[in-house]
Amino acid sequence: MPHESLVVLIVDDDPFWQGTLRQQLDALGITNVLFAQDGADALDVLRLRSGDVDLVICDISMPHADGFQVLEDIAQTGFDGKLLFVSGMDVGARHMLKVVSEAHAVRVVDVLEKPVSLNQLTSAVSGAFA
Repeated sequence: MPHESLVVLIVDDDPFWQGTLRQQLDALGITNVLFAQDGADALDVLRLRSGDVDLVICDISMPHADGFQVLEDIAQTGFDGKLLFVSGMDVGARHMLKVVSEAHAVRVVDVLEKPVSLNQLTSAVSGAFA
């Protein structure tokens, strides 16, 4: 799948990180980007655009519904796309997210540490849609 045709949903409560990820996606030629402030907003977007979203890039640490809750909620919706988590949390929390994703049979591309470099994002997206 060419990167240009991907629809990506960025879930992050911090406008700075939303903007940073948006710029990086633009550099990859991905311009069809949606935004959600938290897990509840993300689920609303996924319900409205169910089959359209190819990749969800989600922060782990957010108010209202953190990345773990988003993962569980998305698993229950039958979302068929892929998830990429980003976080400033420690390695243990990132590892736990991978374990939880396997338990819920959700396709998590990777769990990257913030700040995410363009090379890391490129590698994760390319690997997910090779």
